[in-house]
Amino acid sequence: MQDAPILICYDGSDGAQRAIEGAAGLLGPRHAVVLDVGPPLTAAESLAVLSPVAPAAAFEELNEDDARSRARDGVERARRAGFEAEARADLAAPTWEGSSTLQTRSTPP
Repeated sequence: MQDAPILICYDGSDGAQRAIEGAAGLLGPRHAVVLDVGPPLTAAESLAVLSPVAPAAAFEELNEDDARSRARDGVERARRAGFEAEARADLAAPTWEGSSTLQTRSTPP
């Protein structure tokens, strides 16, 4: 196994699934961190939080749970492809900024 780990940003899409297979073919077995970054609030949720009965924190918790679930799915795919993988989840807006804070804000599955 190679020493250098890789970061796999995974959103559950067909392209992300194919990318795991492609990375395994190019890089071979190694440690991988599978990261899914979800939005703190979706567009629909942001409208809902305007209501006094819908706290934003509740949506954030649901979105982080969804991100963890997708990351775990990505880990299973990565393991089948030959990686020694672990899942990470985060929330960020925009979501692409979440990978830059992996070490400081990510949460294990």
